[in-house]
Amino acid sequence: MILKRVCLKNFLAHDDTEIEFSPSGITVFIGENGAGKSSIIEGIVYGIFGKTDRGKLEDLVKWGKREATVEVEFQKGNSEYKVERTINIRGNKGSSTGIIYKKEKGKYRPYYQKHISREIPKITGISYKTFLSSVLVKQGDIEGLIELSPKDRAKIFEDLLDMSLYQLIAENIATKRRVLQEQVKWLEKETEQLKELEKQTEELQKQLESLRTQQEEKQKELQQLNEEQTKLQKQIDLLQSEKEKLLKTKAHIEKLQEVINISHKNLKSLEEKIQHINKENEKLPQLKKQVEKLKQLEEELSKLQELKLLQEKEKNIQEKIEEYNQKSQKLSQIKEIGERYEQTEKNLKQLQEEFTKLQKIQAEKQTLEKQLTNIQKKQQQTLDKLSEILQSLLKLKKSYLILKDNPLTIEQFLKNNQEKLEELSKIKEELTEKKAKIQATGEELKKKLKNISSIEGKCPTCDRPLEKHTQQELIQELEEQLKKLRAEYKELNKKDKEISQQLKIEKEVEPFLQKFKELFDRYSELEKEKTDLKARISVLNSQIKAVADIEKEKQELEKFLTENKNTYHTFVELSRYLKNTDMDSLKKQLETIKNEIQKLTQKIKITDQNQIKQEIEKLKKAEKEYIQILSLIEEKEKISQEIENLQRTIKENTQKIEELKPLLVDEEKIDQQLKELKEKNNQIQQQLKEKNEQLSQIQQELGKTTGQYETLQKEITKTKEAIETAQKIEEKIKKYKKVEEALGPRGIQKIIRDNALYELPRITNIIFSAFDFPFQQVKFSENFDISLLAPTVEKTDRYVSASAISGGQRVALGLALRLAIGKFLSNKAEFLILDEPTVHLDQQRRNELINILINLKERKFVRQLIIVTHDTEVEDAADSIYYVERGVVKPVG
Repeated sequence: MILKRVCLKNFLAHDDTEIEFSPSGITVFIGENGAGKSSIIEGIVYGIFGKTDRGKLEDLVKWGKREATVEVEFQKGNSEYKVERTINIRGNKGSSTGIIYKKEKGKYRPYYQKHISREIPKITGISYKTFLSSVLVKQGDIEGLIELSPKDRAKIFEDLLDMSLYQLIAENIATKRRVLQEQVKWLEKETEQLKELEKQTEELQKQLESLRTQQEEKQKELQQLNEEQTKLQKQIDLLQSEKEKLLKTKAHIEKLQEVINISHKNLKSLEEKIQHINKENEKLPQLKKQVEKLKQLEEELSKLQELKLLQEKEKNIQEKIEEYNQKSQKLSQIKEIGERYEQTEKNLKQLQEEFTKLQKIQAEKQTLEKQLTNIQKKQQQTLDKLSEILQSLLKLKKSYLILKDNPLTIEQFLKNNQEKLEELSKIKEELTEKKAKIQATGEELKKKLKNISSIEGKCPTCDRPLEKHTQQELIQELEEQLKKLRAEYKELNKKDKEISQQLKIEKEVEPFLQKFKELFDRYSELEKEKTDLKARISVLNSQIKAVADIEKEKQELEKFLTENKNTYHTFVELSRYLKNTDMDSLKKQLETIKNEIQKLTQKIKITDQNQIKQEIEKLKKAEKEYIQILSLIEEKEKISQEIENLQRTIKENTQKIEELKPLLVDEEKIDQQLKELKEKNNQIQQQLKEKNEQLSQIQQELGKTTGQYETLQKEITKTKEAIETAQKIEEKIKKYKKVEEALGPRGIQKIIRDNALYELPRITNIIFSAFDFPFQQVKFSENFDISLLAPTVEKTDRYVSASAISGGQRVALGLALRLAIGKFLSNKAEFLILDEPTVHLDQQRRNELINILINLKERKFVRQLIIVTHDTEVEDAADSIYYVERGVVKPVG
């Protein structure tokens, strides 16, 4: 994992800070205490892991602000990621959100949006705990692990190796095992009752067999009594059936006699009704004459009413003819105005259609004018944006001022920018190659210088004997060459920084130029659209000129129509009336009605309607009586038929009574037999009741005993299941014991501890030995006590405690140990962060630390080194230097 970029907005001391890290080398942040250097480290840690040791989230937001943002970009393998976290303050509390982006096809796209703190260790391979113990070295903590007591150091290592987690799991399993053992003890007590339960079950089984035998005997006795009762009931039913037949016969005879009596009464009534009808029949001849006279009078009255109706029709037709003549005269007076009104309406409609077309043209013109205003507004906005971009470009280069007067030169500027980028990139590659060659030459000279200083006798290059003055001259010559190389390297480095700065400016310029071109092209397009719109608006204006004339003519026509509206409505109504009225038909109808009136007048004999009506009223009473007598005569035939039917019914029922009399038997004898049989049946029922009560008691006892037997059977089953459960739990307890042993101090914990005691000193020794200190091996004891094997003249090994070595050696050992922890735990981190590493160090140890850092970089034990310090001496080891002041970060050199 390599850091690429950090961006802090309103975070702690920083308003808007953006830092880009070189993929390799040493980056140093220098500044006074409180300048905001440590806030950069805090931003890196919070951005990656979302955690802080500053307290509450709201404490990370700059005072007076409500939101802070941290962005951290890093590379893992061939993939690039960006973590973005935002802190929002609502009320007095802070809340955070985060998202992980992954670069695909040159753009960052969302990768994870939920639970990102869980995903970061999976992506980076570094946990928060590992980061704090191996990647981040806080103020004065380089030698922290060295200075701890072995006991405290062992505790820290065990925590890093998650030994406490395994121990906690083992203890949880032990707790579960003890709970299962208690369950087994309780289940074993339950199984002791099994024999007693089985004995009680045998006794209850014997009782059940005895009760079932008694139940069968009582059921047989009950069956015999039920059969005897069934026979008696059949005899009783037979006698009751005979008695019911006797009673039905008696009832039937009584009913027939009642029908005969009713028939005699009805017969007498009908005979009297016949006599009344015969008397009324004598009145019919006289009443018939009166009815015939009534019909004549009604015909005469009908003719008089018809004559009156014809006279009224005659009058109505004469009135219609008179009305027609009046309206025809009135129509001729207003005909000219009506016809002119209709023509005016047609003319107005044509004008209205033409006026509507012109209104649409006006609406189209207004729409185009709005579009023109919007385009002018967009042009102004585009000009404002162009001005903003131009100001940004002028901050970088004053030569871009020409774009203000001649924006068409943007194409040339873009071309120049691309050529400049290519040229500067090529120069930077050449400088990097030259610096690499100088470094390689310098390394060779350093080796030769070292060999000359430590070797006696012969020259390492020519194999000739070395004298002291020759050796000194050679050393001086090599040192002179090294001095020249350093000067040349410094000059190249200075030029490299200048080129990098120019390259950075050109890269910053490129997107501004691209945006300027896009906006200028958009402005040109808008200008073309504006010209087209103005031309269209001009054409529409020429078409709209006729609107005023049409409006004036329209008003004159509307005035005429308003003034003559009522006259026109009268004209339309009169025209419609005359059109729908047929005058010839009315005249024919009038002639026809007059002829009919004349004919009727000749036929009418009596002209006094009141006299006719009075006579009709008198004769209607006679007509009513005549109709009633005719109705009685019609009814006489029906009554005669009913009399015959009644006589027949009396005869038939009398005959039936005579036939039924022989069926009557002795009712008292039947009742005596029924009484005897019912008494015997009652005795059997009493016996059945007693036997059923005895059977019920036996069944109750049987049910109670069966319930006790089934309960005991369930308890026995439950006890057997408890035995099986106890056996299964014991198997589980054995498995838990095995897991306890595997996770305990003698299991996996011992394996991890032994592996750490082997790997950590091995990796530490590889890194530490690169510093060329006079020690052959780093060794850890069982308790994580650290010692170093020192070379001796004697054959026996001599180990020196870590506390006994020099300050510079302890610093180197502390850094080596931290790097070893990182490689052992993750083997993923390729960078190291040192926060104020020179705190509490004297001048000599500071110099030693700087040499150690350079050595770490050159030996490639760490790819990136990020150092926060207020000590300017660290600059000598830096590849990139930033100066921090009041939350503002500026590159140096």
